[in-house]
Amino acid sequence: MECFLQKKKTEFHGGISLKFLGVLKTLFGISRFFNYNHANANNNFKLSLLL
Repeated sequence: MECFLQKKKTEFHGGISLKFLGVLKTLFGISRFFNYNHANANNNFKLSLLL
């Protein structure tokens, strides 16, 4: 019984950490996407100022 409970516990924590990693990856992807677009917008702005 004790072993069964311990197994359940690790599976539970493993599931949470996997979900957490997935969320982190998603957030990282979104922030990279926005940073990329932001950098492009800044470059376009500088170009328009130069012109």
